[in-house]
Formats: sequence, C-alpha cells, structure tokens
Amino acid sequence: MNELLFSNTISIESSKETIALLLQNPKFLLKWVPDIIQVDPLDDQKFNIRRTDSALNKNEHISISTEHDTISYQSTGGKLEYTLSFILTSNDTKTLVEECFYLSPNNHSHLPLKLLTPIAKHAFNSNLQGLKKVIEIN
Repeated sequence: MNELLFSNTISIESSKETIALLLQNPKFLLKWVPDIIQVDPLDDQKFNIRRTDSALNKNEHISISTEHDTISYQSTGGKLEYTLSFILTSNDTKTLVEECFYLSPNNHSHLPLKLLTPIAKHAFNSNLQGLKKVIEIN
C-alpha cells in the first residue's frame, strides 16, 4: 500500500474542468514545473519525463489516470517511485487543489526519507504555486 508522505493545498481562480484538462496534458508540465526539460509520449496515458540534473528522478515514466475529481500521476523508473494525486474541489469561481504525494512500496529503504520529505514537500508546493500562476495569468 502507498504511504502518504505529504500534501499541499492551493486555491486557484479557475474552473475545476479547466484545471483537470491542464493536469491531464503532460506537455503542460513544461510550463509549471521548472526542472522538467522534456516530455515524450509513450502512449495515450504514459509519458517519459526528463528533468534537470539536480532532480532526484532525472528520468521517469508517468502514467496519468482520472477518477471522479482526482487526477493521479504514477511515477516509475526513477530513484523514487510515487503517486502524485490532485484532488479538485470547486468553490464558486475558485477551485481548491489538494496535492497528495504517496510513496510507492517498491522504493528502496536506503533513501533518507526523513531528510527528503520536507525538501520534496517544499519543491512540490513551489510547483503548485507555478501551476496557479500559469493558470491565473491566462
């Protein structure tokens, strides 16, 4: 079973449907995740992601799934395997986006998770701020 490591929440002035469409398009990651430098489709729902050299996962495969109001990215093939879920809740003209980072049980126990968790939480929160900025500017 996947273990929840952290979550981040943000309110974005946009519809739930617009945010969902953008999250389901991995090419859009290039606009809001600064360390992603290349996104290559493997099939309709699976993509290869290449990141800068400073990233823990320099290369990874992302599978995208959608269930109700949740879009999930399942990452495999990198040093750290995880699922990143975005839960979308509408509130008038805004959408609350809760980002949950789940650690896959396939990970190696040699990773210093107590040190990596606050760093990853901050980095993913910065990316979430980037998503908000890109959506609200357009």
